[in-house]
Amino acid sequence: MACADLIGESLTKNYFLGSGYRAYSSNLMRFHSPDNMSPFEAGGLNAYAYCSGDPINFTDPSGHMPRPNFKRAKTASYYKEKSDKLIAVGNQTIAHRNKLSDSIKSASQVDKNRNRLYEISGKKQLKNWLSDTVDEIYKLDSKIDTIKIKEQKAYDKYIALKNQEDKALTSSKPAASAPRGSIMSIYEPNAPILSLIMEDVRMRQGANPEN
Repeated sequence: MACADLIGESLTKNYFLGSGYRAYSSNLMRFHSPDNMSPFEAGGLNAYAYCSGDPINFTDPSGHMPRPNFKRAKTASYYKEKSDKLIAVGNQTIAHRNKLSDSIKSASQVDKNRNRLYEISGKKQLKNWLSDTVDEIYKLDSKIDTIKIKEQKAYDKYIALKNQEDKALTSSKPAASAPRGSIMSIYEPNAPILSLIMEDVRMRQGANPEN
């Protein structure tokens, strides 16, 4: 088993810590030389286990004491989890975006007589609400595109690492078989509907500039 951030010698299975001053045997799980930081250099061939027996989550470049390994290599499962989380966030964002889109459609269809709708709601107030809502929808569209790009990158890394792991275990190169979720599609068509609504608002605003 390899240890993080260490120079290893393949024949004896030794690792050299502290710029090579102290050799550690991964087979014996013991050092071959004393710890020079022990009192009076009397550490001896102590029973210190490298990184407290957890070389994946800890590292010990000096041979004196373990410390957390914050630069741990990311595995296929890490990117699979990241991909799944991005899918969940993407779907939540799309659900919110579509809810706003539905509210605009509903506002335009409450009454076939648009004049009554403007009289009830107040033309200026409705125009501002529509404009703000459309702006938010466009911002959400941009956010959704960014999430999709990030999710695809995470999934691609997952596939690459999964194939490497499978190859190391089976000496073959199978494709990753774990099921993949997906980010749902936004409602279509939306842009034409929004454009028509805003154009209608602008025309009415121009006809009555005092409002």
